[in-house]
Amino acid sequence: MKVTTTFNRHGNRYMKKILIAIVCGILLILATALPGQAHSLGYVEKQLAGKGGFFQEFDRKVPGFELQDIEGNKITDTRLAGKVVVVFFVDADCLANCPAHIQNMAEIQSMLNLSAMRDTVQIIAIVANPPKDVRQVLRKFTDDTEIDPVNWAFVSSDLKQSAATRKLLDFFGGKITSAGKSDEIKNIVTHVIGMNGHWRANFYGQDFQPTKFVIYINALVNSDLGVTDGHKE
Repeated sequence: MKVTTTFNRHGNRYMKKILIAIVCGILLILATALPGQAHSLGYVEKQLAGKGGFFQEFDRKVPGFELQDIEGNKITDTRLAGKVVVVFFVDADCLANCPAHIQNMAEIQSMLNLSAMRDTVQIIAIVANPPKDVRQVLRKFTDDTEIDPVNWAFVSSDLKQSAATRKLLDFFGGKITSAGKSDEIKNIVTHVIGMNGHWRANFYGQDFQPTKFVIYINALVNSDLGVTDGHKE
């Protein structure tokens, strides 16, 4: 499914966000393209861990999984081996935080995809508790948002996949709790899985700068590929 931008009265605001993402992405590329300029993963983790509590590192093997996106394509841990995988959960009834989370991740994707990381990073958004017409929910969530389907997949945790998606949700320690009249994801969390299938990090909330997320992903990709100072070890 290709989710495209609908240009309306809000279009200028989102176009501005896209342009900012492009500029930030270019700056990121310039900062990391030359040998010796890219920081090591350990250095980046240390820097992020000391800023605002939005970052936490892990090193746990992710259990095998087999999912299916809303277009019917299989998404398995074996097929994603050799890629960094970004996973986050949204609730079909979450009308405040979840659309904003998707928009923030779309901005991050636009930055990642300006570099070679477009081919090495996969984003998976799992829609929990979806109604029969999950596409209608996604249209509500992604209005005015441009998402590149080449490395972004929406997974619906319907009756056929509830066990598989619940397994991942439980592994990452996530939960969906009641908040007023609608179900909200209590804590917005973005999970990062390394190329070796290990859970490597959580990013909490949505207040961190997208460039910090992209710099971490860049460092993780280089580390997993054995690249230091612009060269393979």
